[in-house]
Amino acid sequence: MAGLTLVETMVVTAVIGALGLAAFSSYRNMVLRARWSTVVASLGGAKVAMSECVMTRGAANCDWNAQLIDGQLGLNTLPPGIKVRAADFGVAKGLRIDGDARYGKCAIGMVPILDSAGGRAVTRWGNLTGGGVQAVCDASQTGLGEKP
Repeated sequence: MAGLTLVETMVVTAVIGALGLAAFSSYRNMVLRARWSTVVASLGGAKVAMSECVMTRGAANCDWNAQLIDGQLGLNTLPPGIKVRAADFGVAKGLRIDGDARYGKCAIGMVPILDSAGGRAVTRWGNLTGGGVQAVCDASQTGLGEKP
């Protein structure tokens, strides 16, 4: 009866380790996407409030920072580890949502804009990778935007 040699055992161990690493990475991304989907769902009230402001006052006249301070955006149900602040994204103003380590230290942006074709407010979501965010986050972690 022949057994495995040391080299064969090392090869099998390396293959199992590589498969485990790939599985762990996929699992981690699925957990992060699930956590971010909870965050996006909890921002539903803010999405409605921001859309109403854009529709009634126009995007240039909505002060997201003041509305955050006044509690007008209904963000009292955010999951732990999430911070929201007003942000200027250059072409539009909106909210920056930062997650702690539980959320992969990712950040997303939420911008309400007036759809010129339909004349209604729509919300644009996106992944942010600059401004102090420690991890580069994409759709595989947040579920937002295009997958690479």
